[in-house]
This record gives sequence, C-alpha cells and structure tokens, in this order.
Amino acid sequence: MERFLMTMVLLVGVVISGEAPAATRNSVARIYSGQGKGSGFVVTRNLVMTNHHVVCDDDNVSCNTSVIVQVDTYKVKGKVVAYNKTLDLALVYVHGKLPRPSEFCSSARIGDEVENWAWEFGKFRIRRGVIREMWDDNYITTTGIISGNSGSPLLHGNCVIGVTKARGMTNGFGVHTNEFYAKQFLYKYLAGAAVK
Repeated sequence: MERFLMTMVLLVGVVISGEAPAATRNSVARIYSGQGKGSGFVVTRNLVMTNHHVVCDDDNVSCNTSVIVQVDTYKVKGKVVAYNKTLDLALVYVHGKLPRPSEFCSSARIGDEVENWAWEFGKFRIRRGVIREMWDDNYITTTGIISGNSGSPLLHGNCVIGVTKARGMTNGFGVHTNEFYAKQFLYKYLAGAAVK
C-alpha cells in the first residue's frame, strides 16, 4: 500500500502553496495579455521570460506588444521584444529595475526532484515532481501542470532548468523547454540577433 501511495504522489505531483525563498519567489512574474494569463520569470534586471502562447496568438498574426507584468507587488507595462513559436518562448522588456534574476543551470537528470513555481488563479504555487524523460529540447516531469503555469520556471535546487509550456498527453505530466534552448534564446536576443 505504501509503495502504491508513493507512486500516486509521483504521478500527480505535490502542490504546496506559497512556501519559497523570498528572493527567488520574487523573480516569478504574473503575465497579463490579450491572450490570457500566465507566468514568467526574471532573467535580467529588465527582461522577463515567458511562453510564446501566453503573449502571441497561434498564427503569429497578433503578438501583444504591450502586456502587464507583475513581480511581487510591482505591476508595470511590458513590451514583447522577442519570441520563438517553435520553442514556445518569449521575452518581455520592462522599464524599471526588476528583482534579482533567476539563474540557469544544467545539472538535472532523469529521476531528479524538481519544482514548478507559478501563479495559478492568482495564487503563488509550487508543484513538486520528478524528471520522467529528457528529450532533445524538453523535460517531461510529474509536476502536474494546470492553467496559469505556462511560462513559469522549472527549478532543480535553486536554479532554473526549464520553462513550463504544456501539459503532457498523460494527465499529471508537464512539458518544459530545457535550459539550453532557453539560454540560447535569451543570449541571441542580448547579442542583438533577430529571434522572432
């Protein structure tokens, strides 16, 4: 019976409300756009990373150039400055100084415990799970993604290893763009390359 319960926890993830180190929690943003609501996270003092589908429509006909970004109690207009539909990533520029940026790392392996930090229906939540699979550009986890998680950071320890983008085909699984592709997207923008 105990083994069955442990398996169930791994399959559906664990949801914890609000308990996170303040410095890191403060770097997780809420994104409001014409496409809906999602999450994001601070990657430089003026940039927030989120998903393409949070700020742009499916056909790239309309990419909201103006969105609202809320980090902790700081709410400000932001501008979409870069996006990549294939990777489902976008960058939002915010005028003004944001909290300390999240750091990327690449130390995760299959079976490692991970956390998804996001704003779900207006409340900060942490979803815990494990890495189930690693593809070329994605992690598949047991973090149990729901609406509002899109664009949120996937953490291993204190650093970001992925960007949450979708629910898996099987209930209870999350799909996350891995840190290599997220960092490349960010670095191309910072180097002045066109990343649309």
